[in-house]
Amino acid sequence: MISGMVELSLPGMDRAPKEFQDAMKAIGEMTSHIKTHDLQTFPVRIGGKRIFVLV
Repeated sequence: MISGMVELSLPGMDRAPKEFQDAMKAIGEMTSHIKTHDLQTFPVRIGGKRIFVLV
């Protein structure tokens, strides 16, 4: 396990095929370095088929 990585247990994951479990673990290891906190956010409003973002 990579240092600082959070392990997540999903309901039913233990019943998934081993190949799928291994793939999910590998994806987690490959993406664990990606910063997903303290991201800048913007107000969003949906109007009909349009999405308005205040930047």
